Amino acid sequence: MPKTRLVAPALAKPGRAGATGGPRVAGFLLAFTGSVFALAGCGIPVVGQGNLALRGTEDGMVEASKATLAKRLIVGFSTAPSKTALSQIEKSTGTKHVKSIRNVRMSVFEASGDVRKARKALLSTKGVDFVEGELLPEREPIKMQMEPLLSLGITDDGDPNRKDQWYLDTIGAPKVWEAAGTLKPVIVGLVDTGVDLEHPDLKPILVEGWNAADPGKPPMDEAGHGTMTAGCVAAVHNNGQGIAGVSNNAKIKPVKIGNSASSMVEAMMWAADNSDMISMSLSWKPGMPDYPGVVESTKRAAEYVMGKNVPMACSMGNTGNSQRNVPSAFAGKEVPNLIAVGATDNSDKVTSFSTYGPWTTVSAPGRSIMTTTMRGRYSRVDGTSFSTPITAGVMAMMLGKGMAKDPAVIRTKLMNTAVDIEAPGQDDKAGAGRIDAFRAVME
Repeated sequence: MPKTRLVAPALAKPGRAGATGGPRVAGFLLAFTGSVFALAGCGIPVVGQGNLALRGTEDGMVEASKATLAKRLIVGFSTAPSKTALSQIEKSTGTKHVKSIRNVRMSVFEASGDVRKARKALLSTKGVDFVEGELLPEREPIKMQMEPLLSLGITDDGDPNRKDQWYLDTIGAPKVWEAAGTLKPVIVGLVDTGVDLEHPDLKPILVEGWNAADPGKPPMDEAGHGTMTAGCVAAVHNNGQGIAGVSNNAKIKPVKIGNSASSMVEAMMWAADNSDMISMSLSWKPGMPDYPGVVESTKRAAEYVMGKNVPMACSMGNTGNSQRNVPSAFAGKEVPNLIAVGATDNSDKVTSFSTYGPWTTVSAPGRSIMTTTMRGRYSRVDGTSFSTPITAGVMAMMLGKGMAKDPAVIRTKLMNTAVDIEAPGQDDKAGAGRIDAFRAVME
């Protein structure tokens, strides 16, 4: 890599999806199998920190500490309460109203005393549908063998590590690039840990995003995960360095979430309001020690996305069993047109780590995926985290070719054109099969 100083664009977005929230990195189950990178909040080493001196506008609320978030509860209502009703709830439950999230009938309250008592009081309040913890649950990442980070060379043209991207040929992406002609640009809302805004293989395809973790700052990646998923979708083609993303027409809108359930909800909503489609490689296991988890709040956010008619791909997770990770577990029945993506390997087999269930929509390559990572570097990684943006890249080309921006249409086409690799027809492991980019875009 040349020793060129790259300046990140000012990508902070002052607008909000409802209220605002967010710290720096979240404690959630990243849908990739990694031990070298994970979340700073989990006490696990971070690959790179990026240029955190970059600042955006100072509009919005910075998320509270984890200790404070642990005292907070996110409450779902049947109908949005008035200011008077919120004040009455504060008095009757011994809580303080922190904020409300428009359009999804949710509010955040902070307990002044015992959190369990506050939760019980809120649950007994008329018009309350659910009460969940505001602090997102933390999960240990699944360990894997990962190659060292690579600083790839530069050539006069092409992408020097294109030869290591076996997955592009497996799904037929290069055939689309050759046959489809010029595709219209499509904005992909990448709901994740942010993106390395200075990465030379990503910077040209980034557009203004939003930091739900800290609305006053750009969505700079501190964990590395979002930078990896961004490269799968849309790393720049034929720029003489690194790799090529699946799509040649996608623009990435980084939407960074924080440690709170409300920041996750707001990030999904903001992405739906400001993007053509969404890729989300984050998932949560239902259940927490004291609270129901983040099931209902995540579901409402996913319903909001579908209500906006925005196609969305989400990762199944890497548990290797039928655990109901959310939001992917909502696909099929509860939030019908979500696209839940499992992982396959270079032998066209479902990987041993890929979570499965009747909600699996399709599968895509997710083992030994060469992609971008922090500080302008690259690595091979595993996980449904990467199957998802690979699928999102295909979805971006489908939209760019003129397919209707309709979640049901995109989902059905992906399923009908997939390569059946497991039991005949729809199955729990591979869904409808491994995605076929050429058929999905060109037929």
